[in-house]
Amino acid sequence: MVERSRAAIINPMADVPGEKPLPALQGAVERYDCMTGDEDLHARIAFEARGGQVTYFAYYSKWKPRTCALDFERNAAGTKWRLTADGATRVHTPQGRFLIRTQADAYVFEFEHVRRQRFCRMSGEINGAMTVKRRAGAPECSAVGILDLNGKPRPAH
Repeated sequence: MVERSRAAIINPMADVPGEKPLPALQGAVERYDCMTGDEDLHARIAFEARGGQVTYFAYYSKWKPRTCALDFERNAAGTKWRLTADGATRVHTPQGRFLIRTQADAYVFEFEHVRRQRFCRMSGEINGAMTVKRRAGAPECSAVGILDLNGKPRPAH
C-alpha cells in the first residue's frame, strides 16, 4: 500500500514565538522600485521604508501570459506586521507570510508559502526571496525561487 505524504498545513496568521510589536516609525523615508528578468518573465518589487523599516510593499511578476500582483501596507486590515527575535519584520497575511530583512546595503523579502490563487489566479505557492541592493542611482535586484513553479524552475521560453 502506498501512502501519500501530506504537506504540513501552515496557518499564516498564527503567532510565532518570540515575535513582538514593531517599534514606532522614525527616520528618513526611502522609496525603491526594482525589476529583474525580461519582458516575458520578470519579478518587480516596489516599497517604502522609514528608518530601515518597510511600511508598504508591492510585488508584481509576469510569466507570459500570466501576471501576479500583491501589495501590503503596515497596519492594514487583514495583515499582522511583527518584529522577529532576530530583528526582521514578519508580515502575516491569510495567503502566506513574508519575512523582510533590513541589511546595511540591502532589503531582502522572503516569501513563505504565499498561496498564488488569490494574487495570480494559478495554483501553488510562492517561496523564495527577492533582494534589493541599495546603490547610488538605480537599485540592483535579484530573485531566487519566486519565479519557480512549485519548487521547479520555469521551463525556458
